[in-house]
Amino acid sequence: MQFESDTIRFVNGISSVRTPEVLYAWADVDWDRSFLVLKAIEGQTLDQAWDSLSTDQHIQITVTVTQICKALALSTSEMLMNADGNGVVKPFLTAIAPESEPSWKPNMFRPYSQSDLRCLFSKSSLLDNYTKFYFYHADLRPSNIMVKEDGSIVGIID
Repeated sequence: MQFESDTIRFVNGISSVRTPEVLYAWADVDWDRSFLVLKAIEGQTLDQAWDSLSTDQHIQITVTVTQICKALALSTSEMLMNADGNGVVKPFLTAIAPESEPSWKPNMFRPYSQSDLRCLFSKSSLLDNYTKFYFYHADLRPSNIMVKEDGSIVGIID
């Protein structure tokens, strides 16, 4: 599984998007879990601040988030994979876990090429116009965007 600390390092290596500083990270191999201690980013989440911000601030935030997404998407691959080059955990790609596994334990798949995915989605034209995959934040939402009181984005979390 992709560790969030490794994803943060990857993002810091490809962009200037501010992320929390990793203070300590470790993995419990037996439980297939990772743990992370981060330095907090000062501010509040966008969902907490939204109602107190003006329309102009809403527009500026939208423009900034779009720029962040475009900057991250400059990192591409010919394979559907995580930032470490390993398989992804996506519900639409995973099968039901066997009863012998804990319900929270993800079912991993290997990296997928375009041709692999075309076979998987053979009845769909979903991939017809795409030749590469783009890096993106799979859980980008207002609760993962940190802002100052003036509405400026100070970081992306999670």
